Amino acid sequence: MHESQEHPSLGDLNYKAHRFLETDSKMSDILLVSDRRQRPLILKIARVDQRARADVNREAIKNTVNWLQALQPYRGLITMHALERKGMSPLRAWFGQPAYYTVLHQWPGTPECLVMEYISGGSLSEFVGNKRLSVNLALWIVHYIARTLAYIHRHGCVHRDLKPENILFHVFPDSVNNPKAIPILIDFGVAARAGEEKFVSGSRLWMAPELQEAYELRPLPVDPAWDVYALGLILCYLLTGRRPRRKNYEYQSYDLFREETIALLERDADKGTPTARAARTHLQELITRALDQRPENRPTAQEFAAETATLLADMGTPLPRRELLRMHLEQSDLLPTLSRHQPKLVGAACVALLLLLVLFFPALRRALPASWTVAAREPQTVYAVAAQQTLPAVVDVVDSPPPTTTSTPPATADDQGASLTVTSLPPAASTPAATQPPPTLAPWSQTASEDTPTLARSMRTTGEPPTLAALTFAIDEPAPTLAPLTPTPTPSPPTRTPRPTATARPSATAALSVTGPLGNVQLLLPATETSSSQPRVEFSWQISGQALAADHCFELVFWDPQKSADKRSPVGAGKSTRASVNFAVLANSSDPLLSNLAQSKRPFHWGVRLVSCASPQQIIRDVAEARAYTYEGE
Repeated sequence: MHESQEHPSLGDLNYKAHRFLETDSKMSDILLVSDRRQRPLILKIARVDQRARADVNREAIKNTVNWLQALQPYRGLITMHALERKGMSPLRAWFGQPAYYTVLHQWPGTPECLVMEYISGGSLSEFVGNKRLSVNLALWIVHYIARTLAYIHRHGCVHRDLKPENILFHVFPDSVNNPKAIPILIDFGVAARAGEEKFVSGSRLWMAPELQEAYELRPLPVDPAWDVYALGLILCYLLTGRRPRRKNYEYQSYDLFREETIALLERDADKGTPTARAARTHLQELITRALDQRPENRPTAQEFAAETATLLADMGTPLPRRELLRMHLEQSDLLPTLSRHQPKLVGAACVALLLLLVLFFPALRRALPASWTVAAREPQTVYAVAAQQTLPAVVDVVDSPPPTTTSTPPATADDQGASLTVTSLPPAASTPAATQPPPTLAPWSQTASEDTPTLARSMRTTGEPPTLAALTFAIDEPAPTLAPLTPTPTPSPPTRTPRPTATARPSATAALSVTGPLGNVQLLLPATETSSSQPRVEFSWQISGQALAADHCFELVFWDPQKSADKRSPVGAGKSTRASVNFAVLANSSDPLLSNLAQSKRPFHWGVRLVSCASPQQIIRDVAEARAYTYEGE
């Protein structure tokens, strides 16, 4: 379909259709729509006009929904939106079970469709065209693509169709470290789980050699190294401005394409500082490894991201510290997990707050001062509180003339317990009783007794509180002794019984029990007790006795000899038997242990352990051999 082509009705979907967008995809059409909030979105509709591919295209829509549901939200992935239907209330849209794809019954062939965000910037292919990018900008772009690949690989997903047309931008990157120009990975129609047997699918121009050999002939176990090979081809494309050559869909190894890129880098090797020239040499090694014919020799996406971050620092455009910290959190899967469960966490926090209010509101009400809750008491109590708070103001009546008592009828049963004697007082003496000590105010008991002063006029009868100027004690009773006010001692808080200590949970990095033989990791270089001031050091090892399993990876780790239980990896897990570490960059790492080991100039230990590729926190076999190394600094 083209931009000018008409489209049928969207049925009960609550979107306004605008136009079809141009696309070279053979699996789907793209319809630009807007929702009730006027947000631009795209409706991705399976192509069903060719019966031979209709079922494949339908499955591609469902496959995209399944993978994006499991992976989003993530900054480097396109966002999929839940469907909005006509008449759906906002409350139901927020709390109801979301639906992400549907069938357009009004369309010919009843195709499936889904709704995703509209990314208006353009694709990587449109951005590059036939021009060469600077080495720094090319490294910056592939660094973020590698981080996205590392994220989906950790969740068991292999994209299988990585190419410049499937990488979009909100805005084109005009410089390095532009946070608005992060590349976005799209099109998960042929994505598959690592290790599954699948027939080869994807774009042959960006395929690894082993995929070209088996194309449409036999299934292969899905391998994340296929995505890394395509990423190496994309890096060559960015550096040269040339796409891989197509040979009429015949097998091609891309060796010539790789050699042309390396020759171009060697031509510019004399430019820049010695550090930049050394970085270009290391870049050539990275390209050679990524385009290796054997998948087991290629770096993982996480290693690719770490090495490009090091190259950017060596070439004078390091990543900001916040990005290095974010990369560290992404590797631990903490940041994506929090982002994915953010709505649930917010809802749980609201429910917990409501429960706390319901459970502790009575105790909070009892803890409030009496003056805050006085309105809930009966009227006579209100008057008593007022009298207690202001009684010291009338202590100057001690030296005034005797008052005259006004007789009143006896109080009724309803008025007992709230009675005092009301007297009429002459004008108060002008001489203040400054030397008189303040009286002691005892709590007012509402129970009538012989010692309780009587109130001539019932407060309940009049409905008004008596004035303090009219309050005094009966003439036939001795005046009370006024004692100084003494502060009430604050009771000491009760001693809390210590809570029992909870049983410690096992660490997330506890070793797994694995059945079957495992190979032995033997360390090669550097030799033990080696010390050097060179910032870049190559660590290498080999495995003997048994080949590395498909779901097992190596992990180079450093640790303090005095704290052997705390091991950290400077490069992450992968299948390569060597790793390059730049200690000058490691000294600025967000990991305090690695940063301290790189700065201390003291010996530390290094070794290699076997971990799960899908979840590097799970250790298959811990370090069996350790060697000491000392970085003496520059």
